[in-house]
Amino acid sequence: GCENTIYGQLLAVGFGGDGSRDTGFGTEGIVTATGRVNCATMLSDGSIMVGGYSYSESVQRTASYLHVLADGTLDPAYGGAFRTLRLKGGDARHTTSFDHMRALSDGSVIAAGEFGGDVMLYKILPSGFGTRRYGTGGLTAIDFGTDDDSASGLVSLADGSVVVLAENVLARVSGDGSVLTTFG
Repeated sequence: GCENTIYGQLLAVGFGGDGSRDTGFGTEGIVTATGRVNCATMLSDGSIMVGGYSYSESVQRTASYLHVLADGTLDPAYGGAFRTLRLKGGDARHTTSFDHMRALSDGSVIAAGEFGGDVMLYKILPSGFGTRRYGTGGLTAIDFGTDDDSASGLVSLADGSVVVLAENVLARVSGDGSVLTTFG
């Protein structure tokens, strides 16, 4: 395996309802971790899933994510670091980042990013791992018709499906990662 070097810094600050810093969150209201963050979503338990990318010499940019617990501690299951997307049978070198995330009612998260010039959707289970049962081999790649598609919006629906916007086109994806061809 290769050693990932992650550039950038996550800085999260907790605030109370009155706008003052919540000193019970993290360390005196502040959480830090090494990683490049592009997006975040709050889960129903008050924890936060953040997404972005990591960088290494052999893989270059690879989509990555981290779970911050409701009290501001980094999820120990993640070893205090971003979890780099690993695709069995896929090619992680074509994933560049997670740019949008949405929490689902079952505690999982859908992350949208880039995969070989297409929009990628990836489902992160409450355990913190992806599922190979989502899409094909763990992800859904959607070609919106350009050489460098990227998601510009992501909405989760009550039935577990999501709607993704890219290149002024909407696509709806079922809870198992199948593109719904009857949408639109």
